[in-house]
Amino acid sequence: MLWAKNKELRSGAGLEAVGTVAKRATELSNEGGFQSGLEKMGQITYEFRYQITLKHFRAKHSNLSIKEGPFAD
Repeated sequence: MLWAKNKELRSGAGLEAVGTVAKRATELSNEGGFQSGLEKMGQITYEFRYQITLKHFRAKHSNLSIKEGPFAD
């Protein structure tokens, strides 16, 4: 099955599909929703990393007090 698909792509029969995928990817990247989704995902990742780092710090340095940050629960 994989060999047949590889042969099909090499022969150029799948070029229409590649063009369609490339066109759709361009359309999606031009939409505002795609970019805002990436930004939101980055913000969530940042907040999660902050929480993990804070927990590690508290575990390692339990005798220190920590001023709560903007993402504290």
